[in-house]
Amino acid sequence: MHLSGSDDGSPLTAGSMPRTRRALAATGRRVAATFLLGIVCLVGFGLAVTVVADRNDALRNSGGRTPGDVYDVHPDSGHSSGSVLVEYTVAGVVHHGRVDVGADADYYSEGQAVTVFYDRDHPSQMTIDDEDNQPSWSVWPMEMAFVGGSVSLIIAVVQELRRRTTRRLLRSGPWQSGRVRVLDAGKRSDFTTPDGAVWRSGIGTRWPTPNQEPRKLSGWGLTDEDPASVLTDQPVWWVADGRRAVFSADQGMPLVLARRRRDRG
Repeated sequence: MHLSGSDDGSPLTAGSMPRTRRALAATGRRVAATFLLGIVCLVGFGLAVTVVADRNDALRNSGGRTPGDVYDVHPDSGHSSGSVLVEYTVAGVVHHGRVDVGADADYYSEGQAVTVFYDRDHPSQMTIDDEDNQPSWSVWPMEMAFVGGSVSLIIAVVQELRRRTTRRLLRSGPWQSGRVRVLDAGKRSDFTTPDGAVWRSGIGTRWPTPNQEPRKLSGWGLTDEDPASVLTDQPVWWVADGRRAVFSADQGMPLVLARRRRDRG
């Protein structure tokens, strides 16, 4: 079934339907929010890096200076950032400091002599050589901010490309309605339209209510082995251009973009 309603009697495009316009607008807001989250995370990471660098530069330029010795090395790994433990003496008082050096931990060894730069008022605040030391508690948040920001921007770009493809497809023709078989395909969904074509959605765009396939009986005749009495198809709206299709349960959210699968002979 097609929807018509323009002045000349031609079918209305799917993108012109009020519910569909609202769904596209909601998708755009979600993309913008994801992009903004990525920017905020990366800006926060950049500011943190600047603060750490400025603090260490201040120690080298105006702080005290004394020799020190590495007495323990923690290599960089997936569980913790590489670090070295340093012993140094200021005004006759022995201090022990931890310096997060990341992958540079491979260049240090126990007993190695280093130059320690420290805050004259707070000798426990220190760094060594050319390393930018920072509080150990801040290492993981900074790494998470960088990774999270980068991933958010990548996701936002992918979502925006899908949104534009979806919008272009919805503007190309009217909604069709019919019964479509929808099956869960891991992180995707497979749609089989009445013409027998099979369409697969992109990763992370699953249909909220896929059909359940009847279970196969084991032959033991157990009472809980009755096949599920769920229909193998459901009413769905879609727009297709031969290569791609957009599916929706009610012409609104979610708008699931899918690509036609090649026939396998």
